[in-house]
Amino acid sequence: MTRNRTLPGSVLFAVLALGILTAAPARADEAERLWPRLTISVGGFLSTSDSTLQADATSSEFGTSLDFETDLGIDSGESVLAARLDWLMGRRNELSLSYFKLSRTGQETIDEEITFGSVTFPVGVTVDSRIDQEQIELAYTFWALRRQHAGLGATIGVVNLGLDAELLATIEAAGLEVELVGEATTDAPVPLVGLRGRGLLGNHFILTGDLRFLPDIEIEG
Repeated sequence: MTRNRTLPGSVLFAVLALGILTAAPARADEAERLWPRLTISVGGFLSTSDSTLQADATSSEFGTSLDFETDLGIDSGESVLAARLDWLMGRRNELSLSYFKLSRTGQETIDEEITFGSVTFPVGVTVDSRIDQEQIELAYTFWALRRQHAGLGATIGVVNLGLDAELLATIEAAGLEVELVGEATTDAPVPLVGLRGRGLLGNHFILTGDLRFLPDIEIEG
């Protein structure tokens, strides 16, 4: 049995809508520009992650708990393109569907032995690491504060979180080069809570920002 433990941590999203499609007729008033019925937005966000993963060989043989940013040299911050569909169902109720994929790599010479799945990496070896994170999010937002120029709401929802991690190193054994490869993959729904803000930026753009928190998760199997 493999047990993967992940700590996504807090993720700060800042999304600038580049294109807006709305089902409502275009009107001159600011309220319509800020609160369209249907919105498709394509933009980017800055993600700050603390990713800890442990891949066990069996239920009795435990792997090393690895902080991919600290132990393996992967950057904690990354800018990523994203896409989102927002549907304003009523004056204060909004449903959102969003998707993004984040890929990060790193390289580090380790100063302690690492066991990742059934593979052990010895002290002093240089490890190339990769972690891919994919999220499909379905969220509901209640706009507690709704004004013509700005709004603030509370969000709850669920994220289908996919993680794919790989460790790769080359060592010499009996005069030969041996490649060590450790892999772990998991896919699970995770609850989320957060805040969402929205405001007008000039006459043609809407600036939205989301603060999301995903809890610690532990997955067996």
